[in-house]
Amino acid sequence: DDDDDDTARPKSRPFVIIGGGFEAGSRNFSYAIPSAINDAPNIRPYQAPFVPLLRIVAQVYPLAGASSPFLSGWGFVGDFAKAASVTSENMADMQKLETAWTEWSARLRFQYVLSDFTLGVEGGLGGQSFSFTTSGGAGTLIDEVPGVDYKFIRLGGSAGMQVTPEISARIGFHNKTVSGMGTLVDKFEQTAVSGFGGELAADYQLMPALRLQLLLNLGRYSQVFQIRQDAQVGGTDQFVGAMLGAAYVR
Repeated sequence: DDDDDDTARPKSRPFVIIGGGFEAGSRNFSYAIPSAINDAPNIRPYQAPFVPLLRIVAQVYPLAGASSPFLSGWGFVGDFAKAASVTSENMADMQKLETAWTEWSARLRFQYVLSDFTLGVEGGLGGQSFSFTTSGGAGTLIDEVPGVDYKFIRLGGSAGMQVTPEISARIGFHNKTVSGMGTLVDKFEQTAVSGFGGELAADYQLMPALRLQLLLNLGRYSQVFQIRQDAQVGGTDQFVGAMLGAAYVR
């Protein structure tokens, strides 16, 4: 769940970076029911490989021109991604559903430059939704698929390096404190969710105002579903993406 940034960059700090690109994403939801439990809600495992998304990222560093690195490193980051609608089909009885996948985040970021290395910390809010809809004729399938709408507080850090004057690289990690999961929780007595994410990015400075970008990102959630006081089942929900894009730098 995530974006490119200027953690690894030339020494002159940009004021604004606006970028985006096309992404190939995948989702894998698994739901494990112990053999001793026979009254758990029927939630189907789900896989959606190679889903096309469009991702847009905007970064603003209003104090970029300040002489103090403790001022110039502050900035705001926002991103939004939306996937093309994909038809999911149960091959056993040919039931079909349409899917919708969106992601967003808004964060405050601070970066500190140490020669060719940059360390960053950030915090903010985010969301990740994967829903299913039907126009009719889907039978009971719509009640068994794992539609989610995660809302979370995101806290994390990153480290970047200027490899050459044109090439930079970055790795980042963040924790997600999940406050909402959508209607899936209505099927259970109680639900606990935790999550984390990570990203690996590389930039190539094609010209002073243009960067080419490669971004790999991961978002993973772990769930504990309480069926009744003495019975629990577990689930995992994983999102992976690979984006190729470009950014305008000023």
